Amino acid sequence: MAVALIAIVAVATVGAWLVALMAALQIVALTPAGQRWKSWFALGGWRFGEIRAAAGAAVEPHIRRYRMAFLVFMLAVIAGAAAGILLGAEQQNNTHEDQAVLANPSSSLES
Repeated sequence: MAVALIAIVAVATVGAWLVALMAALQIVALTPAGQRWKSWFALGGWRFGEIRAAAGAAVEPHIRRYRMAFLVFMLAVIAGAAAGILLGAEQQNNTHEDQAVLANPSSSLES
């Protein structure tokens, strides 16, 4: 079950990252040609006011999409870490059960 959860989280993470990338490309495309590098740095620093000042109000939906995709990406990374911990705990549990059976094989045959 944990493996399926990790796979789902991985797909969500990649999807959110791609949405954020597309939104960032659209944001930078809307800025004037001389300010595109500045917009990349402003976008990375979450200085959306600078981007709005350079590109105007048309960039607002793309900024909202970028923020939401970034939030989903970070939540998916945290969920993936939690799923990895659960998978590790499950593997550790299975290893101890296997070792207990191997250490005392006669008791497992009697049951």
